[in-house]
Amino acid sequence: MEQLFRFADQNRDGFLSASEFPAIRRAERTFAQAELGYFDDNRDGKVSRPELVDKPSRFIGRYDRNADCKATAAELKAGTSPPSGGGGRPGGPGGPGGPGGFGAKF
Repeated sequence: MEQLFRFADQNRDGFLSASEFPAIRRAERTFAQAELGYFDDNRDGKVSRPELVDKPSRFIGRYDRNADCKATAAELKAGTSPPSGGGGRPGGPGGPGGPGGFGAKF
């Protein structure tokens, strides 16, 4: 998520503006339907690093094999199938149409 934020923050001001946020949707298909407003917790019209990076995400839930809330390069390489044993943390990841939206707590 940190790398995704840095990639999208093209003017390096520490925030994702409405014009920068679409880069998130293009860079990772899991976020194809993501909206800036979901991540903009303080409703200031932009997304700060903590608002994006620290919010649990469906992407992390999909790849995080050891439930440490991080998707490492090894976990990403392991593939896209959910971990065996029922698909992750209690409650499951949120997503479009799913419980809790993109940032459901795990």
